[in-house]
Amino acid sequence: MSDDNQKPRKLPLWNSCVEKMKKDGIGYGSTYNAEFFEEHLGEPRDTMEFALGVSHVRRALEHDGFYLSGRGGNGTDFRVVPVERNCEVLKKYGRDARMALQRGCILGTSTPLHLLGAEDRRRHEAILERLAMQSVLVARTNGIVKVVKRHSPKLLSVKK
Repeated sequence: MSDDNQKPRKLPLWNSCVEKMKKDGIGYGSTYNAEFFEEHLGEPRDTMEFALGVSHVRRALEHDGFYLSGRGGNGTDFRVVPVERNCEVLKKYGRDARMALQRGCILGTSTPLHLLGAEDRRRHEAILERLAMQSVLVARTNGIVKVVKRHSPKLLSVKK
């Protein structure tokens, strides 16, 4: 609280911000300016804390089926994308995940292991092995899914 007229706010501030958005009736296509987030996150827009707060808000809204985009308004507005654009966000998340696995494997295989101690080397190799296996599985998802569907479709049921 910076002055006597403000009410105390519940922490964390990003959660209070999400609650305010929901209370005011968030919907697909809703737009929020940066000032809204500055006010409710208690941070100026050009700070790391502001960006982190918006990231927390974005993640929380995903649990309700909303994706908050930072695009539009010359970088001063945030918009809840229309529901039909959520599939584009899903595809982007998938690409990002595949790319992160690939980049991890590149870094892991390019690390000079002779510079690591025995314990660090063992840990590095174990993590790299898991990452490489995940990368292979993701790359071969379509074939794996076909086989699993044929032999044990229950394994593919998604639990919420």
